[in-house]
Amino acid sequence: MEQIDLFYRFGVALAIGFLIGLQREYAHGGAGREIFAGERTLALMGLVGCIAAFVADLLNAPWAFLGIVLAIAALIIVAYFVGAWRRGEVGLTSETAALVTILTGALCYWGYITLALAIGVITIVLLSLKVEMDTFVRRITREDVRATLQFAVITAIVLPLLPNRTF
Repeated sequence: MEQIDLFYRFGVALAIGFLIGLQREYAHGGAGREIFAGERTLALMGLVGCIAAFVADLLNAPWAFLGIVLAIAALIIVAYFVGAWRRGEVGLTSETAALVTILTGALCYWGYITLALAIGVITIVLLSLKVEMDTFVRRITREDVRATLQFAVITAIVLPLLPNRTF
């Protein structure tokens, strides 16, 4: 792989992490409030994912990628419990966003730039729609849930079993 391509992949991983972190920072009221991860931390998480994939490729050892990601995941778990204990807040959204950011960084290194960008944008949109999604969920009735489940069963189970041609 050429050096310019390598820099491009690392840059995209950094940018995706930065944008996800920017959303997290904005959602938590900006500077001054203690949060799990903001733009700097998540930008670094994107880089960590890209570096982990690079190191695994360099060493020809997929276990290296897994080891690095598991070590970072362990740090995220510790940070979650410390944050829950200190602030009394329970929620895994930012921590999950951090793991997604690491994996998008790896996707960037592996050449799946468009997929990584799409996942990054979807992540930012989902994180940004918290209030709207909470409002939507509060308005759903029992009948709505039942109708959705019936539709899912028909679509995912019954329809594939039906023949798609005449006999």
